[in-house]
Amino acid sequence: MQNTLKQIANITSIIFHPVFIPLYAVFIIFNSGTLFSYIPETIKNFSYIIVIVSTILMPISVLPLLKFQKIISSYKLNDRRERIIPMILSVIFFFMGFFLISKIPMTNILQSFYKAMMIVVLGVAIISLYWKISMHMSAIGGLCATVLFVYSQYLGGHIYWTLAIIIITGLLGSSRLLLGRHTPTQVYTGFFWGFLCVFGTLFLS
Repeated sequence: MQNTLKQIANITSIIFHPVFIPLYAVFIIFNSGTLFSYIPETIKNFSYIIVIVSTILMPISVLPLLKFQKIISSYKLNDRRERIIPMILSVIFFFMGFFLISKIPMTNILQSFYKAMMIVVLGVAIISLYWKISMHMSAIGGLCATVLFVYSQYLGGHIYWTLAIIIITGLLGSSRLLLGRHTPTQVYTGFFWGFLCVFGTLFLS
């Protein structure tokens, strides 16, 4: 039973890995039942491409080089100090994505979301110099904030997204604890850091 639970926890951690969360957020924004759902498909498709390249492909592509250079010892980045350089590089890639997104009309909310992601990741990198914080929970906290902001400010109609994110957040937090990757304090701190940064940035933008 314990092995089965750990397998489920591992799968959950992979599916909701921080690199995938921005793509999930953009998908929800574009399918929220708000005015963002009516953005032309061409713009949506370009946005998806930029998000996939800048937040998934580029951050992942540098990991083999970092491992070859012995800057990191594992792709899981369990050592908090080994996270710092990959996260700083991710901030650079996010800025590139932000720059490209800013050239596309009707993507103001995505520009704000990119700003929020950069703040979250940079903050996690700085915190990781002194203490281990959950990147998974920072990412899912940001996703929760995005959903709450969109539905509270733009009167979205799909409450199911909100319920789904709440359930996923609980599963992900439990998974990180079950796998022994973090303490409860690291899980809660990660969540609230991501949530507050993203909601605050979106609200003030």
